[in-house]
Amino acid sequence: MWIPAEQLDPVLKHHWFTTKFTESNVNYTLYNNRNQVKVYTLRFNLRNPDFSEENMLDEMMRKVMNNFPKEESLVGSIQYDMLLASSKAEPPSYYLWRANSNQRMSSSGGDGIEEILLRKEYHELYLFGQRATKTNMSELQVQFPSSDVVIAEILTIVFTFSSA
Repeated sequence: MWIPAEQLDPVLKHHWFTTKFTESNVNYTLYNNRNQVKVYTLRFNLRNPDFSEENMLDEMMRKVMNNFPKEESLVGSIQYDMLLASSKAEPPSYYLWRANSNQRMSSSGGDGIEEILLRKEYHELYLFGQRATKTNMSELQVQFPSSDVVIAEILTIVFTFSSA
């Protein structure tokens, strides 16, 4: 749903975008109970006044270690919730793009989301988390090649981890 400019500020002040982070845990049972997959998602809100990269990385590593106590390796992906702006509308209108994170992604590359196999070690999780803060808008803009939208702001860094 498109949001007019005058209604945008109250929406962005909603707790979905101001809470330090949110998390979800989903367990999937596949193939007649022969395969169990756990999907854990952490969303770090960049609009939170207390957001810092170091706190995000520390919290992410701690949460992953606690949520996957027995696993030796994990599959991880990084996505973003974004504020999109219509490049042609006057006055501008906006769209909130929420990452679809409670699922395993296709690793074929067709969806533009890269899954990475990680050893469950602090060093690997730290480097993985640093990647999330190093993205640039033009790399994300590729997701909207035939659209008249531009990315106005990255709202949330979304980490998804699943059992390998």
